[in-house]
Amino acid sequence: MTRQACYLGQARQGIQVHCKFDVRVREEWVTTFRMHLCISLTFRVMAWRGFTVDGGELAGRFLRSLQPTERKVVRRLSCLISLEVPVSPDGLTASVVICAYTEERWDSLVTAVRSVRDQLRPADQVMVVIDHNDALLRRAVQAFPQVETVSNVAETRGIAGARNTGVHYNRCSVIAYLDDDATAEPKWLQELLAPYDDPAVIGTGSQIDPTWIGQRPSWFPDEFGWVVGCSYRGQPTVLAPVRNCIANGMSLKKEAFDEAGLFLTDIGRVGVVPLGCEETELCIRVGKHFPESILLHVPTARVHHDVPAIRLTVRYFMLRCFGEGLSKDLVSRHAGRGPALSAEWDYTLKVLPRGVGRSLQSAARGHLSGIGKAIMIIVGFLATLVGYLGGRSGIFARFVAIWGDRSKWGRNAPRSAVPLD
Repeated sequence: MTRQACYLGQARQGIQVHCKFDVRVREEWVTTFRMHLCISLTFRVMAWRGFTVDGGELAGRFLRSLQPTERKVVRRLSCLISLEVPVSPDGLTASVVICAYTEERWDSLVTAVRSVRDQLRPADQVMVVIDHNDALLRRAVQAFPQVETVSNVAETRGIAGARNTGVHYNRCSVIAYLDDDATAEPKWLQELLAPYDDPAVIGTGSQIDPTWIGQRPSWFPDEFGWVVGCSYRGQPTVLAPVRNCIANGMSLKKEAFDEAGLFLTDIGRVGVVPLGCEETELCIRVGKHFPESILLHVPTARVHHDVPAIRLTVRYFMLRCFGEGLSKDLVSRHAGRGPALSAEWDYTLKVLPRGVGRSLQSAARGHLSGIGKAIMIIVGFLATLVGYLGGRSGIFARFVAIWGDRSKWGRNAPRSAVPLD
């Protein structure tokens, strides 16, 4: 018998003993503490002895093999003291999909994969999807032997097709996504899956915090965190229903894809054109297919997203806002103007004016950066509006023709390394 199996056997025996004991003696806190300590230390010893991946997967299978009564005991024990055991809703399995397209972000990809493998609640399936890059595919296969590395099955490049590839190879009841330049905190997956205890929850989203590679511009407003693929002022700060989640750190039940379909590839990135919102359209579509279900923003599920220097310029800021406007037009053509712009009206009429006022108040107190933030909020809104109106008037095709030719940009092309999510 392997050491892992021995550890898990001892833990299971402890749970079974406690199940019989707990019914009769509910006030026996000493036994509760001992059983929980035994289970908690089981997983920590396994990690300490080098079983981070294999042991974690075995632990996940072990917990899913427990009877419902035993699972309730584990949950009760987990709440009593600070030590934690990775427990997810009954019968729930989760896969994590990491999409990558370039070797230039190799170090970030390695960190992203490591953060997923080190989760407190281990993923049942981990996939790295390579977006039509044979050299990167070969390198990833060699570097990550304990995860599934596959190539984008879509004929053309694009983040939407890569995410759909994750659905294609998925074997679990929930699919979660993480960008190749993002790092998940150890409790990320556990927190992301916890709301699925409620059958009404069809999907969950994460809090995306920026990791600034370089100094954050003093003029950058918190209301425009989405420009660099992060959470922004105006999003819920507590567990709350939302219209859509940010794709990076998002999870959806498999049945959502089965019924509502996949990410639309004509909305996501096109070459170097800074388009996005494919997750917005998908979430709206899921809401139409599951009107009684909800999507939840989970602030305790935290992801850290790299923000490189290329995204810290005024030019990038305006280009990204313009692309967002074009994307909203495309979403409205698929989903209708009402659903596509419902959250944007509240953001435009409430969040942005408050942001301008807050920035001007800061400037009045002597913080001159407040003036820059107020100006950029207005500039960002106008750039987004121009993009939306340009899309409505047909300028989109000309924009793609100008910006979509990567050969005109060379190695410095603002590829959707203009990462949108």
